[in-house]
Amino acid sequence: MNNSWLTLDDIRTPQGALGRQGFTAGGVNSIANHVFGINVPEDNSIRDTLTKAKQVPQATKKYMDFLRNTPVQATNLPDNTVHLEDGHHRAFIADQLGFKRIPKMGVPTVVGVGGMLPMYGAIKEGKEQGINPMAKFLSNMVPWDTIAPTGRGTV
Repeated sequence: MNNSWLTLDDIRTPQGALGRQGFTAGGVNSIANHVFGINVPEDNSIRDTLTKAKQVPQATKKYMDFLRNTPVQATNLPDNTVHLEDGHHRAFIADQLGFKRIPKMGVPTVVGVGGMLPMYGAIKEGKEQGINPMAKFLSNMVPWDTIAPTGRGTV
């Protein structure tokens, strides 16, 4: 795996939102309870939770230590954009605490139909089902009915 830094602006939408996936108050509250030791209920408002988290002594240091142990997972795509695979809640909290960049773990990619495709999900699923992960990945990704006799796809 490739560990490096993710600049939060790289996953910010033109409207200013962070990433393209939604996140829940429960997810934010769970992380905040774990990292900052504040005991907020799962249905507490995100605003209230983050206000409490910011009051914790050395909150940013504690959060950076947490991120270094559990970096977000992201893939750099060929069009120079970044796809956040896992870590939307972590990235959002970091943004709210004023971080400009956070640790990331690169996700392995393979060239497939449609460009670069993350394959870690297929590997995980394949291992859970006890099958060859690459075979599972390729069987789901390659449109076999469009392969020409030369072995090259017609898509």
